Amino acid sequence: MLVYKGVATQGYLQPRYLGSFDIVITTYETLSRELNYVDLPHSNSHAGRRFRFPKRFMATPSPLPCVEWWRVCLDEAQMVECTTTKTAEMALRLAATNRWCVTGTPIQKTINDLQGLLMFLGVDPYWVPQWWQLCLYDPYCYGVKEPMHKLIAQYLWRTAKKDVIHQIDIPHQREE
Repeated sequence: MLVYKGVATQGYLQPRYLGSFDIVITTYETLSRELNYVDLPHSNSHAGRRFRFPKRFMATPSPLPCVEWWRVCLDEAQMVECTTTKTAEMALRLAATNRWCVTGTPIQKTINDLQGLLMFLGVDPYWVPQWWQLCLYDPYCYGVKEPMHKLIAQYLWRTAKKDVIHQIDIPHQREE
């Protein structure tokens, strides 16, 4: 297991080194900062920004988008509901075979919060904002709730405490 603290803190780690760990843990704050180290312009690049003077040193890129992760699991996934945040943008740049979202509150304000989660999960075609709007959100707002309910039932799994109480082995409470 590796706790990844970012390029600014740990320096550059080879993607092969990161990929050698079964588990790599990082924070949303680190993900947000790492976006500054992705798609870096170089002074000798035609696609990058032009500088008056060539840079003396190349910036260190983030290794996170270079790894093909087996699974990316977001705990408290409501952090990526707003797709315009740096955290959400960086999470979307992570290449993964499997994507999981774990959250106690998949909807914080409106049903539209689900679109960010569907975008991260890559649920086709609803990860595209126009398809989400046209096929699910607008019909839901006009009272046609079945398509939204079917999709939610397919991708969301709710576990209540009563369903797992036998698995966590908590002793019976008593007052004295």
